[in-house]
Amino acid sequence: MTVLSAVAWGAGAVTAAVGLGALAADVALMRRLVLRGRVKVLPITIDLEQRTIHLPASDRTRAPGDYGVWVNDGRGHVRVGAVMHDDHDSVERRIEATRGDVAEATEGRWTGHAFAHASSLGLAYEDIEVPTEVGQRPAWLFPAGDGRRWALHVHGIKSSRASALRSVPIAAELGMTSLVPSFYGDVDEDTTLGTGPEGATLGLREARDVERAIAFAVESGAEELVLFGWSMGGTIALLLAESSQYRNLITQLVLIGPAVEWEASIERGMAAARLPAWVGPPLFHSLESRWLSRLASMAEPTSLAHLNWLRGDRPINVSTLVLHSAGDRDNDLAESLQMEQLNSSTVTVREFPPVPHLMEWNVHRQLFESVVRDRLRS
Repeated sequence: MTVLSAVAWGAGAVTAAVGLGALAADVALMRRLVLRGRVKVLPITIDLEQRTIHLPASDRTRAPGDYGVWVNDGRGHVRVGAVMHDDHDSVERRIEATRGDVAEATEGRWTGHAFAHASSLGLAYEDIEVPTEVGQRPAWLFPAGDGRRWALHVHGIKSSRASALRSVPIAAELGMTSLVPSFYGDVDEDTTLGTGPEGATLGLREARDVERAIAFAVESGAEELVLFGWSMGGTIALLLAESSQYRNLITQLVLIGPAVEWEASIERGMAAARLPAWVGPPLFHSLESRWLSRLASMAEPTSLAHLNWLRGDRPINVSTLVLHSAGDRDNDLAESLQMEQLNSSTVTVREFPPVPHLMEWNVHRQLFESVVRDRLRS
């Protein structure tokens, strides 16, 4: 789920809660921001014999490229490819692959997650566990090359390992062993630790689990690390490039639609949801309050100032490639361009044609992989 959709769902909760007091409204919005809420589903018709799926027509469902449709509360997945027919009201697309029981599904969630599971890539992989401060968390390991150059693929807020699988094939092509970790705040049922909901801290708490994944890589022979960060995963990658005990091994960041100024991202979501500007300051205070953040099941408060790379006093010292579309309404391309301007010797932004948040790979896979290939081979 994106920041915009999270805040939009929270708008109704805020309106209802205002009569009960500003605090209740604030907590309701905060919970919508950091905890997974309702997801939008579409009516669908699946024909496995014809290998087609019918969906309501929209800009998203008729866009070119490869996508996913999660069905049965995430227990099934359909990978969809080319548009076969478009009659303006509905779209028929080709089914490329399925996972789980999907035949009887009548509704599904449209997503950029083209791959449902590590096995969907057709690459050799292992299911492993990475020790973290609160228990073992699962990860997918894709061995490649001589095992000295590793890529870690880090997903975004209230998402799952599956969303980061899109960058694994190009890493494998380049001979890099890939590690796709789960971490604090994941929405996968198989990655929760039985401790109840985990409210996102926008990258701070999450980064410590990814640091443990880096430690696993180093202990397994990694001598060079490339971090692929998707949205909030970009936040995490930037944090680790600064503070990881293994930062001297991190030679490259590849950031896709990264969140580099969280306060601005949240304000954009509030504006899209037509929330009044006065909602912002108390929300930011609550996110940074040790007591109030607990009301949103956050393990610890966040720090918005620490999640801002646009202040001009925080240089990025690692070679960084940013893949970002002008159509991203969650994390603004202008912020990535500003980060590039502030770090002209290390940061390069490759602007993609307009697509929604994190859909650069889905619509323009060849361009995505070509840009990454050229950067990481140089």
